[in-house]
Order: sequence, then C-alpha cells, then structure tokens
Amino acid sequence: MQIVSIQSLSKTQIENFKSYCDQLDLYFHCYALENDIDNRSKTFVCLDENIVKGYITLSNSEVDFKDIPYEYKNKTPRYPFPAIKIARLAVSYKYRHKGIGKALLKEAISRATMVSVSFGVLILTVDAKKDSVTFYEHFGFKKLIGYEEKYFISIQTLVKALLKSKD
Repeated sequence: MQIVSIQSLSKTQIENFKSYCDQLDLYFHCYALENDIDNRSKTFVCLDENIVKGYITLSNSEVDFKDIPYEYKNKTPRYPFPAIKIARLAVSYKYRHKGIGKALLKEAISRATMVSVSFGVLILTVDAKKDSVTFYEHFGFKKLIGYEEKYFISIQTLVKALLKSKD
C-alpha cells in the first residue's frame, strides 16, 4: 500500500473509485485532479495493487479566534489564523474498516506537521460528516464553537504524537 498524488493515476483508476458517498465520489471523479493541477487543493490516494482504496484532499484554510473552544484560547491569536483543512476523506466501500482512513489521516497529519515547520500553521481542521465524527474524535479532534460539523486538532498536539510514536 502506498500514498501517491492523484496526478499519478490513470483516468480509469479515478473513474473506478466508489465510496459510500455520492458527493465524495463526484468530487473525486470530476474535480479532484483539476483542483490538484491548479493548486486549489492537493489530493493523495491510497493505492494498493493499482486499486484506489481511498483518498484525502487537503487545502489551506483559516480559523477565527471566536470559533476556538475556551480552553484553547490562551494558546491562539485573537485574529483569524492559518490552518490546513481536510477537505475530503473517502474510503472505497470495498475496503472500509481496514485501516485505509487511518492511513490517509496519518498522511494528512504528516504533511500538516511538515508544512508547519516552514509556514505558520496552527491547526488541522475537518468538516466531519455525522457518520465520521467518532473517527475524528478518536484521534483527538475537538469541535469548533458554533458549527455542527467542524473539528480541529492543534499542530502542536500532532507533533507531540508523532514524536511519541517514533519512540
């Protein structure tokens, strides 16, 4: 299993992907490659034996101070600050519950922490669908104030977790 850019896939590989969500499939089939090429977002694919088992799309974002839960406010600036957003994450319906989502999330975490070394990024965010909230909460994501589906985790927390996992 490897994580590759969507740009390395064939048209057939892209068209053959089918998840549990028509919206996520539509994005992957029609928009992900174009957005990747044009640098509007970047899509990474979990590929195994030339089969697309899942994908994750990352983009730039920002979060307003008012949206951060109280217990984190002393650690964040009082103005909008940069973030990386998990814009989409989907796993093929054939490979759900086999660690593909976790592998893709690890890829996002790795890339977010690398970017934070060179650029000002404080958090990783996601608009979690109702059926995926438990998945993100399991990995330490917290809910942003005033939104039903927006969650975040600090880059600092991610770096600590990565350092701990290398021990």
